[in-house]
Formats: sequence, structure tokens, C-alpha cells
Amino acid sequence: MEKLTGLCVLLAALSLAVTEDKFFTESGSLTLDVSPPYPEPIQIIVWKFRGDLLAEWVEDQVPVEFSHSFNGRTTLDIKTGRLVINSMSKNDTGVYSVEINNNVQSVSYTAKWIKSVPQPRE
Repeated sequence: MEKLTGLCVLLAALSLAVTEDKFFTESGSLTLDVSPPYPEPIQIIVWKFRGDLLAEWVEDQVPVEFSHSFNGRTTLDIKTGRLVINSMSKNDTGVYSVEINNNVQSVSYTAKWIKSVPQPRE
């Protein structure tokens, strides 16, 4: 009976997880927000890209740090958890997820590269 209950809880949790598509152009930027906004004070933020560490911050312990490929082009708002990545390229396509205060958030993002649309000519 415990196994069945555990399986039902797991399936319910998985059904609540949402992946949202986000689109970017070459050299453009990508903004990812914690959704829904976290209701408590944020003390720990961990953003992941394709399952690997992208950004990390731990209040009073770890300053904001970014993985090598995102360093110098990424900002993290420690009040809201918002992540902004600039100078995007095709190599940045994939799934981005966030953990706030050691809780995996229900929304993750699939970043997709699209071509820029040229300005219409008269």
C-alpha cells in the first residue's frame, strides 16, 4: 500500500511540472524568471542548464558564481531569482531549471534558437 501511495504522489508531482518554451535569436538575450514568484525570502539559488550547474548563490556563504560558458554574460537577481543571459547562441539551446532554497521549482524552460526576422522593405 505504501508503494502505491508513493507512486501516486510521484505521478501527481510530475504532472504539476511545466516546461515553458522560450525563444531567442543569435546574440540576443534570454530572461528566465522564477515562476510562480517564490513567496519566502530567497537564501539559495541554483540554476541548471541541461542538468549541469549554470549559476549558484548561497546567502552569506557563496557569492553569485556562473559556470565558465556563462561567466561575463549572465546576471542573477538574488531577490527574485531572475536570470538574464546575453550574447545567446545556438549552443545555448536546451532546458534551464531552477532550485530555490533547495526546492526544485515546477516550471523549467526550453530555450529555442530562432532566426531574426528582417525588417520589411517598402
